[in-house]
Amino acid sequence: MEPNIGVIDAQEEFEGQATHYTITLLCENEHSGVYFYQQSKGIGGQRVNIGRYYIDK
Repeated sequence: MEPNIGVIDAQEEFEGQATHYTITLLCENEHSGVYFYQQSKGIGGQRVNIGRYYIDK
């Protein structure tokens, strides 16, 4: 994996229903980048969200 990419692979349970999702962070620098949220199972079904993130120090 590239040094500027982070992956969070998680499962959770909400109201008795399991949700599985992955968040991939593509870091542009120490304080910001782009994230890709991909849900493969759970409330709302399959979905993908893309956005920017900023870390305020």
